[in-house]
Amino acid sequence: MSIASRYAEALFQLSKEEERLAEVSDSFSALIESISDNDDFFQIVSHPLMDINEKKQLIQELTEQLEPEFQNFMMVVIDNKREKDLFDMYESFSRLVREEQNITLCEIRTATNLDDEDINSLSQTLSELSSGEVEIETTIDKSIIGGIVVKIGDQVFDYSIKGQLNNLREQLQKTTITS
Repeated sequence: MSIASRYAEALFQLSKEEERLAEVSDSFSALIESISDNDDFFQIVSHPLMDINEKKQLIQELTEQLEPEFQNFMMVVIDNKREKDLFDMYESFSRLVREEQNITLCEIRTATNLDDEDINSLSQTLSELSSGEVEIETTIDKSIIGGIVVKIGDQVFDYSIKGQLNNLREQLQKTTITS
């Protein structure tokens, strides 16, 4: 188990015991979104030469509207100089929350942006296929040319033009021409 996973597990267990899992999860998501929007901020806060008290002050200001359990968690992360692992902690924590709530993560790659109607339609279809609630993460990948690639757990469904071209290439390479 990685260090990030241990921190995530500790926060998850505490949040569950305190019956604040949803609120702490929302707090963690809000912080990650804020940090993701400002890469320079994360570089500063995770810099090893920055004073710990200054880091704590910045994080306290950023998290003052968030859950106290999460604020305390962030202070422990800073005290133990694990800021650089924050995104991995978030991924591990989110996975634990999804497992607890029986939500399946579906990663969708398309060549172009999907509108809300497309995402809702996919969500409904994937919910039926997975027999439960799904959480959809979309990414744009121009290299697939067109179509869609869906990853549900360990299964990948490649309906992209790139995938079809690769399959065609493999079939042609296996084909022997006889005269």
